[in-house]
Amino acid sequence: MDSEEIIDLTHSMESNMPVFPGSLPVSLVTAATFEREGYHEIRIDCSTHTGTHLDCGYHLLSDGLNTITTPVNHFYGRGVMADCRKIPAGNMISKEFLQQMETDIKGSSFLLILTGWSQYWGTKEYFRKFPVLHEDAATYLASFNLKGIGSDTISFDSLD
Repeated sequence: MDSEEIIDLTHSMESNMPVFPGSLPVSLVTAATFEREGYHEIRIDCSTHTGTHLDCGYHLLSDGLNTITTPVNHFYGRGVMADCRKIPAGNMISKEFLQQMETDIKGSSFLLILTGWSQYWGTKEYFRKFPVLHEDAATYLASFNLKGIGSDTISFDSLD
């Protein structure tokens, strides 16, 4: 890796944090303490679709990409950000909007979609009317050699 900056976009794991509707709540419980056992350990109970996480093709496809057999170098690389914060709530991110960034997308391994929706993290609003990719935009992005696409929303699909 060269001297480029690494940016951590993760939310902290905590008990009762926001989860995908229908998922079990997150539970973090102290399993051992320095005073009792001589070491510190926390038991974490959550689904893999919790908080900041990675969904591979295997999430929806039985033969899709997965984290078990895929080399770790597939999960890092140069990224470009699409600033979608001006797209109104409930609207979709269009192919035409993304085409403005075509050169930058071509030169990247990852596309990060900034909707600004993380401002609602921890509220009911986080699950409502967040911008998602229009089907044409998703098809357009699939034409690139991207390793992945990230977003600050609960899902790439609207919840309804």
